[in-house]
Amino acid sequence: MRPILMFAAGAAFLILAGLMGPNDARAQSFNCNNASTPVESIICNEPYLGALDEEMASLYFSIRNTSGSRTRSLLQEDQRNWLRLRNNCGYDYFCVERAYQVRINELRTIY
Repeated sequence: MRPILMFAAGAAFLILAGLMGPNDARAQSFNCNNASTPVESIICNEPYLGALDEEMASLYFSIRNTSGSRTRSLLQEDQRNWLRLRNNCGYDYFCVERAYQVRINELRTIY
């Protein structure tokens, strides 16, 4: 009976994910209804990039909220620099993907 329930739950998830679509305003760490840059648009339209954005944001805010003022200040400056780098990717999927992978690795290893 358990495999049937797991299958039903998985099917329900896939159906709901399909109904919500990639432009769902809750899919990323920012509101996709307000996406104003090329990189924000591609993040909102590509589910994997949206997932990377959520992962990076979760790590960033977790570190920021538990750090002392000196570390928090350095982290915030690093994040501003990283956002400029990421934004230079524009609509380049692989550039955005790589930027997120590098930043997630930095957050996990440096902080």
